Amino acid sequence: FLGNLREIASGLIVIKLPKLHYLGLNRLEKINGSIQIGGNSQLSYLGLNRLEKINGDIDVYSNSQLSYLGLNRLENVTGTVWIYDNPKICYLSNESFISLGVSEDAIFLHDNAPNCPDCDSECK
Repeated sequence: FLGNLREIASGLIVIKLPKLHYLGLNRLEKINGSIQIGGNSQLSYLGLNRLEKINGDIDVYSNSQLSYLGLNRLENVTGTVWIYDNPKICYLSNESFISLGVSEDAIFLHDNAPNCPDCDSECK
């Protein structure tokens, strides 16, 4: 049933669900609050393909298998961006979030993809 959600009236929190492998919210367009996804040791796919606006913070951390975020349609974030300790996420940059209106001092991207292949300079 979560796959059909288009809007969440408050925040979204998904923390420490060790058997969660896939979270497909592919129709979700807006979150009126913050999003916190953390400590999900088996989560490899976070499908937010239609998400356009977050009225709050993004906090994605310590998801050891997460390799796909799907934030390609995101247009506006009103809070802070924290994406850290996700060793399989590549191609994150401050510039991609600055273009969404997030100030550079409100973007924290750390310890993502330390073992990413040397295929692209954006991967570092």
